[in-house]
Amino acid sequence: MLIASKYEEMYAPQVDDFVFITDRTYSSDRIRSMERHMLNALDYSFGNPLCLHFLRRYSRAGNAGPEMHTMAKFLLELSLTDYHCLRFLPSQLAATALYISCKICSDGEWTPTLHHYSTYSESQLLPCAGRLTWLVSHMATSKQQAVRKKYSSSKFLKVATNSGLHSRPIRELAAADSTS
Repeated sequence: MLIASKYEEMYAPQVDDFVFITDRTYSSDRIRSMERHMLNALDYSFGNPLCLHFLRRYSRAGNAGPEMHTMAKFLLELSLTDYHCLRFLPSQLAATALYISCKICSDGEWTPTLHHYSTYSESQLLPCAGRLTWLVSHMATSKQQAVRKKYSSSKFLKVATNSGLHSRPIRELAAADSTS
């Protein structure tokens, strides 16, 4: 529990809190010793990078503004409930979300800088782009409306209502989706 709380919580409980929880069955030294043992057994590998971690890096590298970054986050959240998106790596989903966001919010260019930092060329993003844009084109009729409603609020810059989501380039990408 100590390791999980350190990993997940913003303000993790102190070791002494766990001593109290166990009714002093374990001392703080014993808890710390077991923590070291568990971390060594796991070889300090207990988490996978999330799409959002990659998106933050790519957004910084590409100087994405708030609207472009929020649009990409919206696209990533749409992918969470889609089984077909499991075949894409988190880094590829993040790069694709930013790629589509570029098409919607700016000139639509996948720059050499973005290619360098993401390691994905535009052609490598197209299969994933087809799927994400297909999700966008069907979001109005989808049973899952929470993401669309969330990103329709002013807190999220109303990116779900952006007319660019229904533009010709986006429709063309959606038509190329092979999983629909």
